[in-house]
Amino acid sequence: MSHKYQKSFTFPANFQDVLKDFTREVLRVQPPNIYQFGYEFFLKLSQEMQEENKLDIEISKVQYKEEQGEVAEDNESFTPLSNEERDDYNNDSAEEIEEREDEELRNSSSSNAHNIISFENISEEGDVLALISNNSEEDLIESMKNYFSQSLKDRFVPFNVARELFKRTFNNKLPEAMSLFAFSEIYITDDGNVDSMAFAEKAGRVLKFLVNYEMFRKGFDIGDIELHLVHGLNKLELEEELKAIFERADENQSGVLHFSQFKKELEEAELDLTERELNIILSEVEMNQELVMYEEIIPKTHHLLFIAEIFEEWCQENDVSF
Repeated sequence: MSHKYQKSFTFPANFQDVLKDFTREVLRVQPPNIYQFGYEFFLKLSQEMQEENKLDIEISKVQYKEEQGEVAEDNESFTPLSNEERDDYNNDSAEEIEEREDEELRNSSSSNAHNIISFENISEEGDVLALISNNSEEDLIESMKNYFSQSLKDRFVPFNVARELFKRTFNNKLPEAMSLFAFSEIYITDDGNVDSMAFAEKAGRVLKFLVNYEMFRKGFDIGDIELHLVHGLNKLELEEELKAIFERADENQSGVLHFSQFKKELEEAELDLTERELNIILSEVEMNQELVMYEEIIPKTHHLLFIAEIFEEWCQENDVSF
């Protein structure tokens, strides 16, 4: 019987999720020494959290610099004039000096042709659409590359890291249809990595193109699609088909597959998924140490394939490719 003065306890944040992940790994690996395995599991988890915190700090630094309007100066490229050059410069006429300054300005403009956009002032969806509309494709791409390179240590990163950084770039205000279309065009390697610079370039081109179309700016009013057929299957049938595919591949029945195996099963499935369909599913996968909990993505797949079908038909009707 509980006492009215009894102290109440609550679980720490994410406790149940962490415990679930640990239990799943124990069942999958069947370690001979549970204590050693637990130590290594939580040590690796702690290291991953530290890396995520470092990424947040780096992003904050980038945002702070953008707020302050800081521009990096390349002091190493400065070479003082020699005495002879200084005398020549002083003896030039005003017209010659003006002509030389104009030439230097043109050279400077050509070497710094891109205007680096600040993503700091985005507070609502309209700000994102205006930013994309009002800047050139080249400036948008170079600004995204700049933001990515300052936020990431490595060029090749797990897709879920690049995906979250992409969303943060636009302060999570980018319309869902535009995000998914961009993700559907990105190549993800068998180990779940992407080239962040190629990602930024392809995504920039996609966003700049789609912003001109209302259906992507406002999204799709698709209503109840559970009975809609994708690859000849409704939602329930598709989920049962995918569950059977993944469980056959999951020899230990642990509920997880390595990303490479997960991708392989989708590629070889009799569903005959297109590249866009495959990419859009992979883009929504949550990875933990390169492992995929396939039961979490299965319920989302019907919706994702339906959206991919809309993209595919629109591209064919408008003869669009990226």
